[in-house]
Amino acid sequence: MRTSTFFRTALVLASSYSVNADITTTIDPKSNWGTWEGWGTSLAWWAQQFGDRDDLADIFFTLKQTKFNGETLPGLGFNIVRYNAGACSWNAVDGEKMVVSPNVKRSRQMEGYWIDWKSNDSSSSSWNWYDTRLLHLL
Repeated sequence: MRTSTFFRTALVLASSYSVNADITTTIDPKSNWGTWEGWGTSLAWWAQQFGDRDDLADIFFTLKQTKFNGETLPGLGFNIVRYNAGACSWNAVDGEKMVVSPNVKRSRQMEGYWIDWKSNDSSSSSWNWYDTRLLHLL
């Protein structure tokens, strides 16, 4: 199987950084820490950035062959996802707004579902449960 340009580039980038470990550990092949039930990713940032990309969803979440940048890549078969409900808001309620941290990139600030924090009624318009990119990705 031919190694894709994407994975070769990732390997070069990953191996170009030099780091020193704080600790060294030894793996005991006789140990058994349970069954690995799957692997995956967090959909919070993933869905926000790539939720409308069917090709990337197929590459990561299926086992089928998918065309990407002129190459055919095998699907990785991710089968576990986690979704961060978010805690950011850019709206104002009674003149109050969230203080945006300059230390967190905008792409990492996940919009929350609670848009009027003065209301506790989750069935009201104070909540917006619709995340279009996440729903498209799923």
